Amino acid sequence: MDITNAQRARVLVHALPYIQDYSGKIVVPRTEVPAVADAAGLAAAGLTTTGYAEGESLKVRDGKLYLGVACRDGSSSNRRANILVYDCVQAE
Repeated sequence: MDITNAQRARVLVHALPYIQDYSGKIVVPRTEVPAVADAAGLAAAGLTTTGYAEGESLKVRDGKLYLGVACRDGSSSNRRANILVYDCVQAE
């Protein structure tokens, strides 16, 4: 399916990742990471004007969830690497 960058920018995505340890036990329950759904916020932060943000990695450390995202502007094929930080709730 071919869609334009303008069409991609209108699609909102709700990311609710959870983190498991190697045994499969959930150590961080679903944590909302709303930045990927906030095209206006991404543009205001200077990350992208098209809303393109691709999740690349997750890390949990000291009660924080670090989300690596690659952002791209429609005017360039260059991708920018960014790290977004969220508070997360540890599973009991």
